[in-house]
Amino acid sequence: MDIASIGAAAIPVFGGSIAAMVQSIENHHIQSDIRMLSDIVNSLYERIDVIDSAPGTQDLFVDLAAHAIRVAPELRSDELRMGVANIVTLAFCVMPPQVERAHLLIDIAARLSPDHLAVLRLFSKVLVDSNEQSDRNMAKPWPRAWVAESLPHLDFLIDPLIAQLESYGTIREMRLRNGGSEILNSSETGWTLSAFGVQLLDHLDGEVGQKLAE
Repeated sequence: MDIASIGAAAIPVFGGSIAAMVQSIENHHIQSDIRMLSDIVNSLYERIDVIDSAPGTQDLFVDLAAHAIRVAPELRSDELRMGVANIVTLAFCVMPPQVERAHLLIDIAARLSPDHLAVLRLFSKVLVDSNEQSDRNMAKPWPRAWVAESLPHLDFLIDPLIAQLESYGTIREMRLRNGGSEILNSSETGWTLSAFGVQLLDHLDGEVGQKLAE
C-alpha cells in the first residue's frame, strides 16, 4: 500500500486532515526526487565528459544517482541537497571511480542537519579568528568554549551535535597544546575534522583535487 492509499484509508478514522497531511508528505518526497535529479544534472554539466569517456561507469553512475534520489527527501537544506548531487558526480572524477566511498558519503550526508553542517564548517577553519581559506587538514582543534562563542544559537545543542559527528567519523577529539591562547592548558581537549570529515566537506562543496584520489 502506498502513502496516498494509507492516507485515504485513514479518512474514516481520523478525518480529511490526516489524509491531507499524508498527501503533503508524499508531495514532499516527489518534489525532493525531482529537485535531486535537477541538482545532479547541474553538478554533472561541466563533468559529463568524465562519465562518457570511462567504460562501464554509466551503470555505476545510475546506481549512485538512484541512491541520492532515495535519500533526497531526508536532506534538510538546499546546501545538503546540492552537496549530495556533487558527491554523485565527483565519484567519477578519479580513476578508478570512488563509488563505494560516495555511497558512504551520501549515507552520512543524509544524517546531517544544517546545525551539524555549521559545526563541521566551523571546525574546518584553519585560523580561529579568520575566515582565511586554506587546507582543511591543517585546521587546529576547537575547544568547546570557542564553539559556543562562535555558534551561540547552538549552545544547548553543541554536546549532542559533537557526539553525533564523532559517531559518524567526521571529527576527532585532540588534546590541545600550550601556546597562543591564554584560555588553553595542556589538559584541555578540542575537536578537529577527521580525514573523512575533510573528504565529506570537500565533496559537499564540489571541490575536485588531489585529495579525491587519496
